[in-house]
Amino acid sequence: MTNLLSLPESELEQLAPQCREAIDALQPAITRLLAHYQDWFDCNNIEEEDRPEKELAAFIRNFDLKYPTVRSVRRLKIALRAVIAGLGCFCYRTVAINDQGKVMETWQPLSETFREFRARHRKLGHRLQQNGSLEDPYPPVDMINSWVDRELGDAGQSVFTESGESAC
Repeated sequence: MTNLLSLPESELEQLAPQCREAIDALQPAITRLLAHYQDWFDCNNIEEEDRPEKELAAFIRNFDLKYPTVRSVRRLKIALRAVIAGLGCFCYRTVAINDQGKVMETWQPLSETFREFRARHRKLGHRLQQNGSLEDPYPPVDMINSWVDRELGDAGQSVFTESGESAC
């Protein structure tokens, strides 16, 4: 695994092998998610601990402590997918606003990168506004889980299989 989550390799090596395997299996979705949120933290009104890379790194550091008795890589992958779906970054809304103060669009974080959204709306003369953290995730958890599953499927992975098993 690369140093994608700003974790020293020595910390990752200390994790239980099945936890490392689960992280490696979800790497395509994690990489894509972090790419979508690149430069997003530069906006106002975002708590540092809600940055996806910070929140994921904090969880991964203690992954095997949170699930000490789980030996199934499949169950650990499902647990990690649930952590991804519950990230604080999904509770924020970034909107594009026109000169009259009308919300033109809300950023769909799984459909396009923040950089793409920002560039598209700058060309239109819109400004971006962060509405802060809300209680409900956006998109909803089921859509985030589906997105993770699609990303993994595109990479030939699945949260539903153990290593060595083939997907249905």
